[in-house]
Amino acid sequence: MITEWLSYDFARRALVAGVLVALMCAVLAFFVVLRRMTFVGAGIAHAALGGVAIGLVTGLSPLVTAMAFSIGVAWTIGWLSERGRIAEETAIGVLFPTAMAFGIAVISRSGTYRQGQGPVAEAGLVFQTQQFAESSHQ
Repeated sequence: MITEWLSYDFARRALVAGVLVALMCAVLAFFVVLRRMTFVGAGIAHAALGGVAIGLVTGLSPLVTAMAFSIGVAWTIGWLSERGRIAEETAIGVLFPTAMAFGIAVISRSGTYRQGQGPVAEAGLVFQTQQFAESSHQ
């Protein structure tokens, strides 16, 4: 079965690419763990919600504002860990929920947010709407 799969050119290229990425990530992971920044990817990715919120409220591209906000959060993590004399993961742990809460607050207070509409609000995954709270207790 594997030999049949490897008979396809795209499958061989995908396997080679996957092995190369795995080797590069293994080398980089050593330095990430050594610098105590294992949480940085998840922290900055979730903090990007603040940038998306700014983009939605201002009418700018949410992608551009999310990238700018994420770069700002990454810079602040570095600044706090060097100037504030706290560990990098502590700075990430502080800024991750703060930036995400900022994004949720901005979106929920904007005129573009309609409570109880859309797949995210209906599922109650991000915004705990009154409708979701009532329906989950029945």
